[in-house]
Amino acid sequence: MTENIIKFGSTTFFSTLCLWVSMHITQVKGYFSQIIVIAAVSALIGFVPTIAGIVLSAIVMCILLCHWTDANLFPEAIFMVLISQGITISAVTSLLG
Repeated sequence: MTENIIKFGSTTFFSTLCLWVSMHITQVKGYFSQIIVIAAVSALIGFVPTIAGIVLSAIVMCILLCHWTDANLFPEAIFMVLISQGITISAVTSLLG
């Protein structure tokens, strides 16, 4: 249970950080509170077992980014999701083993 809470918190933190940085790189406008909600929802969906959780998490993140920010699906939202998911998976895996 504690490991899942730590995994959720670290995934949300790294996703939020990566989304915030990528929003500034792509010059997408959105609020920080929206980024936190997008990262948290995506992290919760990422708990679905197998690779389906990662895929669903990325799809939901793309949809929420397009809905709550002024990002277009391609290239901004997809770029932001790829960067966020890649760095977050690498960071959480290296931290939690």
